[in-house]
Amino acid sequence: MQREEALRILGLDAAHAKDFTNVRRAYHRRMRAVHPDLNPHPNASEATAMVSAAYDLLYRANRAARTAEARRMQANSSNGHNGSTNGTSGAGSPRRTGSRARVLNDSTLTVMGEADEVFGLVLAAARALGEVSHAAPGDGMIAVVAEFLHAPPCSVTLQVARRGSDRSHVRCEVEAMSNGDPPPVAAVTRLLARTIGELQSAAAP
Repeated sequence: MQREEALRILGLDAAHAKDFTNVRRAYHRRMRAVHPDLNPHPNASEATAMVSAAYDLLYRANRAARTAEARRMQANSSNGHNGSTNGTSGAGSPRRTGSRARVLNDSTLTVMGEADEVFGLVLAAARALGEVSHAAPGDGMIAVVAEFLHAPPCSVTLQVARRGSDRSHVRCEVEAMSNGDPPPVAAVTRLLARTIGELQSAAAP
């Protein structure tokens, strides 16, 4: 399936698809129209599979673009070009790449580095995960609206807490924003740790 066909299946044009919120809304609208539980048409199952495939293609492309942008921001920040985050200048931008992320348990990972550096790394990873709706370096809180395959839209809350002078713990909470089950928090925690590692590798000289 090509992007043009995916857009046609969801009833979108390229201009509207630039805002992924429109893609998400179109997907849910089409699923309500064609799902076998709501539509008795004999081709409902096939139509549902096509809608899911179209959304999957667009979702993966959007996530790849977000990851590339987060890597670019991480690389620029590591080269000394600090930007601003939700009205804060520099505080939410990672400055160097000495941190390492390690999963402690299903909902917590530890990241080596100074507190502001760790927050910047987690924020960059959160941007790759979804749409950041809140980022406050002062209280270590980051809120993300994320889309996961085969799951409803989810609210992901990340709490960054300093542990000593050289590390911080990051606690992850995942909650579904509509009917359905969210992905296991352990899977999201592992994904976050892996994304931080990828960002560090991309920024390394």
